Amino acid sequence: MALIFSILWILGFSTIPVYLFKQRFEKVAALSIICGGLFLYIFAFMGHLSYGYYFSWILIVLFIVYLFFNKNNRVEFINNFFCAGLVVFVLLVVYLYLLFRLKGFWHCDEFAHWGPMVRESFNNDTFYSLSDAIFRHKDYPPLYPLIETLFCLFGGTFKESYCFFGLAVFSFSLFLPLFSEFTFKDWFKSFIVLVGIIFVGLCISNTETMSDYAHFYNSVYVDWSLALFCAFGLFFVYKIKEWTMFEFVAMSLIGTAFLLMKQMGIFFYGLIVVYALLKLFFVDKRYDLKLIIKGIIFLAVIPLLFYGSWKLFIGIKEISGQFSVGSIKLGELVSILRGRAGEEWQREAFRNYRQAIFFRTLISHPFKMPYFVYLFIVSIALFFVCGKNRNSIMFSGTYLFFGLSYAGIMGLLYVFSFGSEEGPGLASFDRYMQSFLFIGTCLLFMLLVEWAKKKKDAYFVIPLLMVLVSVEWEDLNQLLIKNKVTYDNQFTVAVINMQYEENIFNRNEVNGMTANFIYYDADDEKELTVSEIVDNYNLIYIQTYNEHFYDNLWPMLSDSECYEHHLYSKEGERYNPNYSYMYYLLLFYTNNRTH
Repeated sequence: MALIFSILWILGFSTIPVYLFKQRFEKVAALSIICGGLFLYIFAFMGHLSYGYYFSWILIVLFIVYLFFNKNNRVEFINNFFCAGLVVFVLLVVYLYLLFRLKGFWHCDEFAHWGPMVRESFNNDTFYSLSDAIFRHKDYPPLYPLIETLFCLFGGTFKESYCFFGLAVFSFSLFLPLFSEFTFKDWFKSFIVLVGIIFVGLCISNTETMSDYAHFYNSVYVDWSLALFCAFGLFFVYKIKEWTMFEFVAMSLIGTAFLLMKQMGIFFYGLIVVYALLKLFFVDKRYDLKLIIKGIIFLAVIPLLFYGSWKLFIGIKEISGQFSVGSIKLGELVSILRGRAGEEWQREAFRNYRQAIFFRTLISHPFKMPYFVYLFIVSIALFFVCGKNRNSIMFSGTYLFFGLSYAGIMGLLYVFSFGSEEGPGLASFDRYMQSFLFIGTCLLFMLLVEWAKKKKDAYFVIPLLMVLVSVEWEDLNQLLIKNKVTYDNQFTVAVINMQYEENIFNRNEVNGMTANFIYYDADDEKELTVSEIVDNYNLIYIQTYNEHFYDNLWPMLSDSECYEHHLYSKEGERYNPNYSYMYYLLLFYTNNRTH
């Protein structure tokens, strides 16, 4: 059902902007998904996010009925809606559904927060921040989990595979504007571009230094999608020829989405706004007052109102944040680096960051490159592909400037905000820094496709080749629909069946409880005590449970007396120095497990 309803909903909702703004389907599909997430966001404040889902269906039905009886602009609407990009989109959605139908969580943060965020949003029908379940980062902006929740609503239940499916559909819909000039006769060009965008997800490869192996195709970490969304926003502004109402509405949705995706989204929001202003004033040379007022309202006021609503919400609910930007004290930076102020861990964090940002390999294909090398190469390439004009200077210069700024900001966060363990360890350094480089990869691919449109058919091979030389071929199995969730040797996972009789446990028996244990990659079953489990396994996953477990055992395990077992940490975190990343032993339960 998730496949059918997701296609019907996206196509149905897209009829609204296609008709109202006279735009092709390819330009509005991703914006429609954003609107779906925002509907859930708005109605969650009213206590039931699912009402936003039902409201969107009512809106779709009413508008389709209106289109049926309204004959104005019908031919133009049909041409804009039933286009080559629609066919590509449907094929892509079917492929992504089959690809991820067997996927499940396996990255640490998927168990620690990205998974619970969607599960709790769906099960409680409101923001995950209000859940009593114990997981991290309840202050995170909710748009990505809400988009994944939307796809769970399409399927009628929470499934891990729906999370992968929803995030992937949204991510790849960001490439659809590339098909906006294609007709059905351009089926071969469409096929080449389609193959290219599927392979783009493999451009971020495993490096020897990566600690979490968060690939585009095997994780619901949002970093890659956020980077792709930034490329989508920049490309959208780059393609603007006239600032009509559609451009303002679209930019408002893009800005709002950035601010509700992740804390770092405000940085990317600034990147888009800066380039939009540069293009408006210095490339398009538009200075009229009405345009400026519209820009302020749609690019600033509306996105910031949504951003403020979330900040106000977590403030009222007293939800603590991951870290405070207020902890950054630029005045102390020089003294810290000279050893005259701060903590030893801060100086160590700076030394490690300086070494990593200049020398650690982040891009391994077509040859090994650290952060700044790839940043400069892509910036130069963007300048030439854009046409070596004023717009190309603004475009490539903005990317380069914000790439340098991003490196500086991340350095400050590691020194001041990440803490004594994650700071010196450069937690998720590869993932955070690679994500900005991934923006450049996607932009270069998009612009090469635009360049190829102006040439002969053979030139469409060039953007495809650009992607293929960046792919690690060992990762091709991620594109096979028979692929399923696997755990690498960094994880030792206990998957536990918790179907127990009522009142079988009391508080004194928790320490000695036994469980029907199933190791994920093995067929054998045996009984282990909790102590034996926590001594041997990095991650504990509750595969199935019933109301007796939830009502009787789970509250006991939530009690602080079980802290010694390290099933999870209620106040802090458990750090195992034997691993290169922070791992958390926690109980994670769900209604469905996809194998």
